[in-house]
Amino acid sequence: MLARGRALTPAERVLYGGSTLVRWARTFAASSDRGVLRRAGAKGLRDGVRRGPRATAQVLAGLGPVSDDVAALEGSPGTKVRRG
Repeated sequence: MLARGRALTPAERVLYGGSTLVRWARTFAASSDRGVLRRAGAKGLRDGVRRGPRATAQVLAGLGPVSDDVAALEGSPGTKVRRG
């Protein structure tokens, strides 16, 4: 959301990013297992920076029927639309 989203203004990105860092610092300080948080935070940051957003159909694959609305939003060839 911070890196690729268009919903936030630059000032909102700074504020949201700062509040996220403060929350992480508080959570980290209060944690009894900081190693788990450090690994999870590093993996989340790495994945967020490396990977682009996945298509909605890809995220929802296997969860049930895909509606016509989702298929239309995807607009990608080969998107299977299951009607049920």
